[in-house]
Amino acid sequence: MGIGKEILREILNESRSPVASFCGLALRGVIKLY
Repeated sequence: MGIGKEILREILNESRSPVASFCGLALRGVIKLY
């Protein structure tokens, strides 16, 4: 899951941007499905 961690790190680093926030919410929704 190295790629996933890199993506999460990017989202955390860019948490101020609305696009990153949306991606974060989308990832949380996907994680909840599992």
